[in-house]
Amino acid sequence: PTLQGPVAMGYVSQNLCELGTELVAEVRGKDLRCAVCDPIFVKQRYVRNLSH
Repeated sequence: PTLQGPVAMGYVSQNLCELGTELVAEVRGKDLRCAVCDPIFVKQRYVRNLSH
């Protein structure tokens, strides 16, 4: 799947970790606007076969 943009993970302070909090990250010398989101940003479309 594609999100039409960059995806990154990082650590933020506890006071900034609420979903939807907007942040600015420096990437290769440029400021990039970003937001805190749920780590599961793509819905699962498969079912695991748990029978062995």
